[in-house]
Amino acid sequence: ADAPIQVVSAATGDGVPALRALLFQAATAAAQRTRTDAFFRMAIDRSFSLDGVGTVVTGTVHAGRVQVGDELQLVPGGQQVRVRSLHAQNQAVQHTGAGRRVAIGLVGIDRQKIERGQWLAAPNAASAGSDRLDMTLTLWAGEAKPLRAGTPVHVHLGAATTLGTVAVLDRVALMPGETGLVQLVLRQSIGAWHGDRVVLRDASATRTMAAYGESLNTV
Repeated sequence: ADAPIQVVSAATGDGVPALRALLFQAATAAAQRTRTDAFFRMAIDRSFSLDGVGTVVTGTVHAGRVQVGDELQLVPGGQQVRVRSLHAQNQAVQHTGAGRRVAIGLVGIDRQKIERGQWLAAPNAASAGSDRLDMTLTLWAGEAKPLRAGTPVHVHLGAATTLGTVAVLDRVALMPGETGLVQLVLRQSIGAWHGDRVVLRDASATRTMAAYGESLNTV
């Protein structure tokens, strides 16, 4: 509700410099929050094959750094892969890190075995995935009804989207604008780590109902 609104014209260019300044300001703030010292994790949003390269995945690096030759692991799934090549900003690079969009050429896996929503992670950070997430969650203040146990939701984390239900842990129901402890019971396992942010949408996926959830642990 408090996000800045910038009027622009694609025809005349009016407002574009001010918009560009806002975007650079936001990007700088986001870069300061990235964790380059953590283990590598990247949310996969696309996979495809290229002649002479093989399997390629694209995504956003959430934490850590990666370089050509690194061994990584799919989460969930557990399959080990090796980094054949890296592309960032449409250029071949030898290494890249948190906050960057990147394309990674992989050795040791066929593209049909990779799905949007999986993660590539350093082996030391990899997990088996989870279908239950405990977290603090804030229900949007504009919601018309409280969030009660058993409510069906769409869960978004990284590039993953899955259906689930909510169990409210520390009260009868979460009122609009309130923050409380909940457990998400998912229909399928997803990769999740302590501190990850989650967004919930309603059962028909027509509106965002809760956000800024912070994952406390996985079960």
